[in-house]
This record gives sequence, structure tokens and C-alpha cells, in this order.
Amino acid sequence: MTARKAAARTARPRIELGWAELVDLPELHLDDLPAKIDTGARTSSLHATHIRITGPAGAQTVSFRVRKARDARARQFSMPLFENRRVRSSNGHHEDRPVIRTPVVLGGIEQLVEITLTHRGTMAFPMLVGRSTLKRHYLVNCRRKYATRPIAHPSAVSGADAMPPAPGDPK
Repeated sequence: MTARKAAARTARPRIELGWAELVDLPELHLDDLPAKIDTGARTSSLHATHIRITGPAGAQTVSFRVRKARDARARQFSMPLFENRRVRSSNGHHEDRPVIRTPVVLGGIEQLVEITLTHRGTMAFPMLVGRSTLKRHYLVNCRRKYATRPIAHPSAVSGADAMPPAPGDPK
């Protein structure tokens, strides 16, 4: 890397994220989706149920249901299957997951990202944002929560996962 490229890289301001943020998936018409920011995960993942892959090889689609919050109604989606990927989950087990490519808006920046679909029903957040999504634009401050915008749907995240704001953070 040249010195000029290195300087240009460091000159770009990074957006500070908290350990949890609200994301938008505009292609799926899902706004203010609570997401955990996870620098330990390579790929982002979305909680989905009724995942079905159909169609001939090379032109497959994946249909799935997503629910924004535990008490919300599930919505049905169908998208082109980008690929199937073997992923090691947080508990160390390997799992084959379907991958979709879709725009994600986080901190005012929209980017096309790869998202694996998996059952995250036991997790507090319906989405996990991994480091491949974070690497170019963001810094993560683990003392903050919802740093990019106030939470619009307080009931979307369970109280068990709530953490008091860091000093100086808006409530």
C-alpha cells in the first residue's frame, strides 16, 4: 500500500457505533431492526424461520420469514440465494447457512452486504452485524448502546439485555 493510500484511509472519519444499534434493511422494508454489533463474527446474520431453498442450481431462491421483535408478526420474504456457506457458530458448531446479499443502512451509510440466515430465536437481537460489514466505516465503542440514533421501538429489545448508558450517553 502506498503512503498516499494509507493517508487517505486514515483521513476518513469513522462512525462510532455502540454494542447495539438499529439497522435498516431497505430491500426487505425492515426499519429500526435491533442488531448486536459483533466484531468477533465475520459475517452478519439475520434471524429467520421457515427457510427454504428452491429452484434449479444457479438460479436458486431462498424464502424465509423474519420477525422484527418477538411479539411482532412474521413477514415472508423471497430473495435470490447468493450462496450456501459453512459457518462456525458462537458455540463452536459448524452449520451450513444460506447467504443473501442486500443493502444495509447503519449509521447513515448504505452498503451491500452478505447476510447469513439462521435461527437466532434464543438470542436477544434478531440481527448480528459482523466485522465484514463494519471494516470500512465504523469504530465500535462497547460502552455505548444505540450511538447512531435513539431507539425508536423500546419494546424491540428485551429488558434482560438492557445495559445502563455510559456517562454522557443519551438515554
